[in-house]
Amino acid sequence: MPQGRAGPLLFQAFLRGRGARRLVVITKSLLNDLHEKLAAPVDEAFTLVAADGVDLSRYANLPDIPAARRLLPEKIRSLFSMEQMVAGYTGHLYRDVE
Repeated sequence: MPQGRAGPLLFQAFLRGRGARRLVVITKSLLNDLHEKLAAPVDEAFTLVAADGVDLSRYANLPDIPAARRLLPEKIRSLFSMEQMVAGYTGHLYRDVE
């Protein structure tokens, strides 16, 4: 869900804008919440539910957090406090895949 003060406003501006061609969400539940709380359309011509998944075996041999941070260039490491949360996302949208 769009967060903060600006998130819902920006989302609704996106929906009203001329450039809005398609809304892609990762679950039907998220689409329902967006519809109920932010008036997102649920018609199939505009919305697409594309499940987000992960193959955990691809991430089995990753370094621990301190080792991963040491792999980053100093220029990048200096931008973040070492106590900050670590988050990551990898993914891709594929054309014409159902």
